[in-house]
Amino acid sequence: MTQYFSANLFSCFRGLLSTGITREIQCSHFKIPLDDDFQLLLRVCSSDTTGALTIR
Repeated sequence: MTQYFSANLFSCFRGLLSTGITREIQCSHFKIPLDDDFQLLLRVCSSDTTGALTIR
């Protein structure tokens, strides 16, 4: 397994996240700041993602 590190969320992962009102609802539900892409990714994309992708 190869690990990657970045100060910013890679664009391929950002594309998995919701936008607009759906993002607002998810962030409100999980009590995550709207600008915290990484925490949102971990909460909504860690168990059921498209393809051979695992986020931990």
